Amino acid sequence: MSGATCVAGSGKKVGRTGDTCLATHCNNDQQDSGETSVDCGGECGCRATFEAVSFKNVPTGKSAHSIETMSRDGKRYAGDLYQGFNYYPAAFAYDGTVTELESYGKGGSVSASSSDGSVLLGYINCANPPSCTGSGSPNARWSGSAAPTLYTFYGFVRAASSSAAIMAGDQSESSSGFIYGTSRTLIPELSSVAAMTPDGKYVAGQLQNSDQAGLWSAQTQVLTKIGASNWSITKIGDVNGTDPAVVGTGFVGSSASSIGFRWKGGVLTELGVLPGTDRTSANAVSSDGSTVVGISSTDAFQEAFIWTDSNKMRTIIDELKARGLEPAVDLQLTNADFISDDGKTIVGMVHGTDLSFWRVVLQ
Repeated sequence: MSGATCVAGSGKKVGRTGDTCLATHCNNDQQDSGETSVDCGGECGCRATFEAVSFKNVPTGKSAHSIETMSRDGKRYAGDLYQGFNYYPAAFAYDGTVTELESYGKGGSVSASSSDGSVLLGYINCANPPSCTGSGSPNARWSGSAAPTLYTFYGFVRAASSSAAIMAGDQSESSSGFIYGTSRTLIPELSSVAAMTPDGKYVAGQLQNSDQAGLWSAQTQVLTKIGASNWSITKIGDVNGTDPAVVGTGFVGSSASSIGFRWKGGVLTELGVLPGTDRTSANAVSSDGSTVVGISSTDAFQEAFIWTDSNKMRTIIDELKARGLEPAVDLQLTNADFISDDGKTIVGMVHGTDLSFWRVVLQ
């Protein structure tokens, strides 16, 4: 075809298995106008995008420290900033723009968010704002530009329901988990909470011995233990969906030998490992439980993975290539931390002198 070039394998960009003729500039190994990466994006197709995002408008004297939570659509993030051995709560926009949240100069952090990221939950080191003369670190709720709402109950929030009307966490004074809606209910079977389903009906976390894990039903207040008989330790990474899918890590014998897993409908599935690695850790799961992301590693190396019911485990870089994107040959994605409910947006933090993050969107 006039103005087109046929390249072996280029059909991947538009979802075809065979060779495909595309506009010449879509196969010239350059990033032209309108393309999101080399030969990818816009009219050139590609069923995935990749971008590295740096933080901007960081308050003077502070640095971005950690992303602790992501909205369920993958478009908003929150966590904390760092300055002088103190942490300060902050929200991070899709483009990396930083907004420091009100903590009356005393610091704090964000640990959970509503589905759309408009409501954030965490704590501040100020019991009686704005003077902050009292002691304590109460839980806080930020919404819009308003000052945070403080909660007087003990414990630290770890997870939130879809609207953030229900929250779950753990506390030190009774060494148990809790769930809070209009009042607080203790979960004595759990010593700590890792995650909660969007409908607020299930809470996942560690049992009192800290080595075992389970899923607690708010409706029946019954705990279901999760793990394999040959695992010495089970750790929860995430739970999602109305028919809850739980992911995490099982340890065999010692912390040096581990396997990522998905538990759904009473069935435990071991995810396996990437070639050249000997352990995995599952960090996040989509709403339907079909897609899991995390880390596969050795003592000296680690790489971000994606696992699906259909394709099983592969590196996220290989997933990008399979969708027609041509990443830089030296691109390294070491960890995948979050996934959106629809399984299409995957985010991982990049640790170094200055924190940044990468984002993959699957089409």
